[in-house]
Amino acid sequence: MKLTRKLTAGFSALAIGSSFAAVPAAAAESYEDVLNSILNTQKYGDIVFETMDGFDTDGNQFAVCDVDGDGQKELLVKWSNTFVAGQQEVIFSKDASGNIVHKGTASISIEYYDNGVFISQWSHNQTLSDFYPYTLEKYNSDTGKYEIIGSVVAWDKEIASVNEDGKAFPDSADTSGTGRVYYILTPDNWDLYAGTPLDVTEYEAWLQQYTGSASAVIRPQYWTMTANYISPVCKLQETTGSVQSQALGDHNHDGSTDAADAACILQYAAEVGAGNFFGTLPEFIQSSKG
Repeated sequence: MKLTRKLTAGFSALAIGSSFAAVPAAAAESYEDVLNSILNTQKYGDIVFETMDGFDTDGNQFAVCDVDGDGQKELLVKWSNTFVAGQQEVIFSKDASGNIVHKGTASISIEYYDNGVFISQWSHNQTLSDFYPYTLEKYNSDTGKYEIIGSVVAWDKEIASVNEDGKAFPDSADTSGTGRVYYILTPDNWDLYAGTPLDVTEYEAWLQQYTGSASAVIRPQYWTMTANYISPVCKLQETTGSVQSQALGDHNHDGSTDAADAACILQYAAEVGAGNFFGTLPEFIQSSKG
């Protein structure tokens, strides 16, 4: 097996944590504006969303959810219906002036923690292990951006007892005898297997530093990026007042959670906001049926 030793070759930017590619986005009035721009032009500001012949942009998704714990809902754009190197999840937010800002970019295989950390799997695994590499980033409230903490790769002795540089598997580091050691790559050094090999217990202790303080994994509700979803969902999520926290679900009982449910909640929000209705969401739905 020929292993690409330097991560600057053989991997997409997303594979190593794409904060390097972070570019400020232009201002917009709403998340709906951002999504419509991406849908119609495949870009927003300087951020390009690659397309490919034969791939329909309708297969891409978005979500509006607070993923970094700052109390403000972010816009997540999961651009997956394209070639692998072009797949990305882009995180937008609003600054104090209400302008749209770019907080970070990751792969589409991402897991958010409620302490401002996310783990993003690489788009490819070209390492000496079945362990899938990932990048861990943490939100910095001072900069308003996600910052790379490190990427994790592994080496399995069963796959290769010697790497391409002629180095033997570091048995002395594998104190647990699992046949696998881990390496933490940092923005200063993306050189595979050049750092200090870690036993599984040391790797888990490192990971615990960043995920241990989280109380939950955040699971955003993603919606298909089409016009009939964009408008009602964005308006719903940007509604102020008590109805803002209404959970999206199959409120009209048609067997699916879709744009019709978002529109239903949005209508409820408008009626409550106008002082025309004072009951609960279920009561509003029942009254609408009557």
